[in-house]
Amino acid sequence: KPEEVNAWISDSKQGLPQSITLTLEKPQDVSEIHITADTDLAYPRSSTREFVHYDFTATHLTAECFDGNNWIKVFEIKDNYRRKIVAQFDSVKAEKVRVTVHATSGADYAKLNEIRIYKD
Repeated sequence: KPEEVNAWISDSKQGLPQSITLTLEKPQDVSEIHITADTDLAYPRSSTREFVHYDFTATHLTAECFDGNNWIKVFEIKDNYRRKIVAQFDSVKAEKVRVTVHATSGADYAKLNEIRIYKD
């Protein structure tokens, strides 16, 4: 079963970048992180193949794992427009996982619907 968090909205008063940190129950091998960005599926154009940017869609993200001593960057994506982001990387023994949104399509806050952390 993956570790997961649902529905995170960053604080618009703080601007970007902003991070969410997930603390695992115990240190474990992590090799994949699934991030579901908010692309406003309630809006009719979201379900088409048309390329649409929503102001709050996270366009620049990084993921890091904390091994007990250091934060290790395991993933970075820029110019994102996708809803589902899958980061696969060499396994890291992690105590924590941090996802940082550095930029959106225009809003001063970001919306992530889900983060899932998978181990080997």
